[in-house]
Formats: sequence, C-alpha cells, structure tokens
Amino acid sequence: MNNNTIKIKREGGKVVAGLVTSAFLRKANVFGTKEYEMLADFIKQNPDAEVKEIRKTKPVKEKKIRPTYQQMYDFISTQDNSESYFAEIDKIRKMAAISGNAYNTVVKWFNNTFENTADYKMAFIGDIENKPEEMANIELVEAA
Repeated sequence: MNNNTIKIKREGGKVVAGLVTSAFLRKANVFGTKEYEMLADFIKQNPDAEVKEIRKTKPVKEKKIRPTYQQMYDFISTQDNSESYFAEIDKIRKMAAISGNAYNTVVKWFNNTFENTADYKMAFIGDIENKPEEMANIELVEAA
C-alpha cells in the first residue's frame, strides 16, 4: 500500500472504512498538506465511514533453541555414537574459546547437527508425533 493513498473497504457496495498507514495519518494531521485534503474529502464524501490505521505486523520468528552446556551433554549422552559427538563438541568448544564466543558457536553446531532428528524434536520441542521407533510402543498414562 502506498503511503499517499486511502484504501477503501466496502461491504454490500457501501463504503464502511478508509484504511490508511500511520505515515499518512502523521501527514494528514498537518493542515494544508495533500494528505489532509485527501482525508477531508474522504470524510466529506463518506460521513458514516471510519478511518482506520493499517498496522503492519512483523512475521513471528521461530524461536531458536538455546540449551545449556549441561542439556547439550545430557542429550549427546543419549545418542548411539555419543563418544564421537563428545569429542566434536569439546573440540569446537576449545576452538571457539579462542575468539571468546564459545557458547554461541557450540549452540550453533549443536542445533545444526541435531535439529532435524526425531530425538532433538522430542527432547527440546516436545514433538512426540515424530518420536523414535523405540518410543512408539510406550503408552502415556494419565496421572491420577
């Protein structure tokens, strides 16, 4: 939507609202501006219509999982080839400590390595729809 226009909302052929941006409203609050004249004409032609501000919503970013070192080590200990993962995480942790941002680097490695696995989704996201086969036969019992 252009900042210099009023978008018209109709219901049943009748104009019920004029939709404008916040930038348009700021300009329309100054007497004599082009936006002021446009808004005055709109109100004069459509006295029953409302003037509504369009608010742009930002898309919701997916929250990144940031487990603690203990959570990462606990998760790795449940994996089949945990020794190789422990060696890798320790190597990355030591290398990243040189630049001073070890935690961020280790978390990126951890998420990139495991985020597409069913175990990761079950442990950190709570997604039991994609549970591993060994968990498939476990029945959840409601607490009394």
